[in-house]
Amino acid sequence: MTQTAQNRQSKGAKLTKTEADAAVGLARVSHISHGLSQGNVVRETSPNVYGQAQADSEGNIGGGLSFVFHVEDANNYSICRAGTSRHLPFQSHGHAGGFGTKLYLSQGLAAALTVTKPTSGFIVYCAYIVDDDTIGWEPGFVAVEE
Repeated sequence: MTQTAQNRQSKGAKLTKTEADAAVGLARVSHISHGLSQGNVVRETSPNVYGQAQADSEGNIGGGLSFVFHVEDANNYSICRAGTSRHLPFQSHGHAGGFGTKLYLSQGLAAALTVTKPTSGFIVYCAYIVDDDTIGWEPGFVAVEE
């Protein structure tokens, strides 16, 4: 949160939506015909432009990973850079494992998470299961193994 936003909030003023989103690790992105869905794992391909991430090559995991938290329309979405995201599509598909189970960026399916740790190539751990409706997304702690 910016110093100006903190000062306004301490004086009882409401934060703008952008300021409130930033305070919880969300960023709104405007990107014409983005083609992304809620729950996609993305990487920054150029300033404020994101594409699907995949653990199949170094180029597809570079640029910092984020999680598509909400899709507003074909041209706008919000990404989660830090914190815990709730009620994401990943959980609605069911998952094996309980609290603390690591989630890996898929090597075979772009923008997807999996509970199955790859056995070779790029192994990207970026999230964990909190409960049936919640995953912890910690991109600051993304671990890449080769």
